[in-house]
Amino acid sequence: MYLDNYFSTQFVDQLENYTRTDLMKLLRSCASDASFCGDDRLSMYILPGEEAHWRDSLAFAKVSGGFMPWGSERNEKTFLEKYWSSYKGKSFGVFDPPIVNVFYCKNRGIIGLGLVVAIVIDGLNPFWTAEKSPSDKSKKYMFRWFTKIIWLHPTVLASIEDPSKWGGVKVPENVKNYLQGYVRSLNGDSALKQEVLKTLINDVEKDLDTVLKVFKERKEEQAKLVPVYPYPSEKCVLNVSSDDLRRIKEEVLKEFVIDPELLDFLLSILVYGCKNVLMIGRPGTGKTSIARFIAEKLGFEPIIVTANAHWSRVDVIGGPMFIGSGFIAWRPGVLMEAIARHLEAKQRNKKGAWLIIDEINRADVDKAFGEFFTIFSGPEPSEWIIPESIIREWEKYTSQNSGKDPYYEDLNTIVKALPKTDRGYMIPPDFRVIGTMNYVDVSNLFTIGEAFTRRFVRIVIDYPQDENDLEVYVDKELEILVNKIRKSKEFDEEALKILDEVRDTVKKTVIRLRKINRLAFGTAHLLNTLHTFLAEAKLKLATGASIESVRNEARKILRNAIESSLSITPLWDEDLRKEVEKELKEALRY
Repeated sequence: MYLDNYFSTQFVDQLENYTRTDLMKLLRSCASDASFCGDDRLSMYILPGEEAHWRDSLAFAKVSGGFMPWGSERNEKTFLEKYWSSYKGKSFGVFDPPIVNVFYCKNRGIIGLGLVVAIVIDGLNPFWTAEKSPSDKSKKYMFRWFTKIIWLHPTVLASIEDPSKWGGVKVPENVKNYLQGYVRSLNGDSALKQEVLKTLINDVEKDLDTVLKVFKERKEEQAKLVPVYPYPSEKCVLNVSSDDLRRIKEEVLKEFVIDPELLDFLLSILVYGCKNVLMIGRPGTGKTSIARFIAEKLGFEPIIVTANAHWSRVDVIGGPMFIGSGFIAWRPGVLMEAIARHLEAKQRNKKGAWLIIDEINRADVDKAFGEFFTIFSGPEPSEWIIPESIIREWEKYTSQNSGKDPYYEDLNTIVKALPKTDRGYMIPPDFRVIGTMNYVDVSNLFTIGEAFTRRFVRIVIDYPQDENDLEVYVDKELEILVNKIRKSKEFDEEALKILDEVRDTVKKTVIRLRKINRLAFGTAHLLNTLHTFLAEAKLKLATGASIESVRNEARKILRNAIESSLSITPLWDEDLRKEVEKELKEALRY
C-alpha cells in the first residue's frame, strides 16, 4: 500500500486520544462561540470534490486505518505555512492550532470531517482516477496531505465504494461560495467556521467512536488477509555458490558494459533478495540482453515477451479465446504460462524459468495488469498468490472441452504443483519477473504508477553523465563490441583495420551524442553502427575500391552508419534533428 505502515501504532493511539479530548473540546467551543474559532486556535479548510475523487480517497482510508489522502494542483502556500507552524518544535500528537478539513462532495453535501496529519509532495504516482485519464494528462495533484477521518456521514461509512448510496449534510448558505476547486480556506472568518461546526457538531460527537472503531477494525481485517507462508523462507534464496557467482559476474562484465557495483546489486536482488526487478533506462542500453544472460547463467530459462499497447488481461493473466474450429478455451497469459514452464522445468530437474517482459511501459498497466497487482500484492514472495478465482475460471472452460483443451496440461501442472492456501495458490519463491522500461522517446509509452513499480526493485541501467566517466565507459564498450565482432569472423582484417583507425573518432562522436539528453544512443545503437560501418567498408573493398580510398571516406561512411542506427525520433523532432546534425558535423569533419 502507498505509505503502508507510515503511521505508527503509538502515533495513532496518541492521535485518537487527542481527538476524543482536546480536539472535541475545541470543536464544541467553536460551534457555540465564534471567539474560539480564531485562526490562532483553529485552522479550517473545506475540500470540495467530485464523487469519483472522494471514492478514490475514501477507498484508501478504508484499508489504512482512516488516513485519507487529498491533493491540489498547486502548492497551497498558506496551508503549508499553517501545517509547519502547527508542528514546528512540537512532538507528534500535539496540534497547535489543529488543521481541520471539511469534506464536501458535490451533489451530496458535507460528508465528513478530518484532521491533517502529514504533507506529501508526489508527482510520480497517479493516485486519483482523474490523474490516470489518458485523455487528460494535465491533472496532477502533486501537493498532497493525509487527513485522519474523525467523522463520516453514516451512509458514506456504510458504502464507501458506492457513491450512489451516499447522503450528506446540507451546506450552510453562507459557505456556498467556498465550494469550488479542491481546497478552500475558511481562515480569517471565525463566523464561517462556527457556522460549519454548528451544523456538524452533534453528528460528530454522536458518531466519533463508531467511525474510529470501524476504520481500526477494517485495517485489522486487511492485515489478516496476509497468508501463512507455506514455503520454507530459505527457498526464495537461490542455490548458487560463491564461485559460481564470481564466474557469472566476470562473464557479464566481459559481455556487457555495466558498472560492477550496479551488477553486484542486481545479482544480490535476484539471488538473495527474493524480489522481482524492473530495469529502467534509455533504449539500447542492454537491459533485456543483460536480464536474459543473467537468467541463463543462473540456470533459469528466460521466457521473453514484449509488451504492447494492445495488451489486455488475456495477454498477461489469461482468459477465454476462440481456438481451432470454433470452440472456446481459456488461454493462459504470459505470466501463467511462465509459471507453468517454471514448474515443468523443475519436474525435469532443471532450476526453472523466469519471465522477462521487455518494454513493459508500452502496455496500458490499468488495462492489462489488474490481476497482476493482486497476484503480486507485495514485494515479498509470501505475498505472491494466484487467486483461486482465476483457477476456477480456467477449470470451467477446460471442463467444457472434453479433453481437447490445448492448455489443460498447463492448468494441471499449476494446480498439482503449487501449495494451496485459503487465498489461492502460492507462486514458487524462486520464480522471478524481470521487467524492462524505457524512459526516452516516451510518446508511445504509458505512465507506470507507484502501485505497479512498488512490486519490483527498480534498477537504472544507463551510461554515465560525467564526461570523464563517460569516456572510460565508451572505451570499455568499444573494446567489448569490437572483440565480439572479431570473434564472429564476419568481417575481414582490412575492414577491421579501417575501423581501428577511426576508433577514436567513433568514441568522441558517441560521447557527443550521449550528451544530448533527449536522444537514445545506447550499446545496441553503437553495435549497429559498427556493423553498418564494417559492412559498407567491406562492400567497397570487395567491389574494387582501394584500401586508401576507403580510408579517405571513413568519416563519411561512419556518419552514414550512425545516422542509420539512430532512433527515428529526430525525423519528426526538428529541434532534436538540428542538435544531432550539429554534433555530427563537429565530430566528423570530412
